[in-house]
Amino acid sequence: MDTLSIALELEPHLIALEKRLFVPATRRSRELLAFLIHKDFIEVGASGREFGLDEVLVRLPQEDSFGVEAQEFRVRQLAPNLCQVLYNAKLTRGTVVSHSRRSSLWTLEDHRWQMIHHQGTPCQPF
Repeated sequence: MDTLSIALELEPHLIALEKRLFVPATRRSRELLAFLIHKDFIEVGASGREFGLDEVLVRLPQEDSFGVEAQEFRVRQLAPNLCQVLYNAKLTRGTVVSHSRRSSLWTLEDHRWQMIHHQGTPCQPF
């Protein structure tokens, strides 16, 4: 399989994995989260605070659900086992709406892709 074919298959797969983390049932499941998120995961929140996998496994299942509208996905392969997923997100929690630019790093380990880093930076509505 040539490089272009691999890239064409990889992009929709990684976008689907990213979107899977938007789904309330996924976010409530510690097992699914641990399957999708790497053991060395770091999230940098809008506050600048860092969260590791253990904190995410406690926090996400307890969060209230929210709506996500994501657009303008881009996938960049940085190395054979490392990709970056970039997109714009509109989050709606009750009457509160926020916009952000999102970036996730996904690593291929043991034949599966897992998110190893995520950052959302607040931005003006798009």
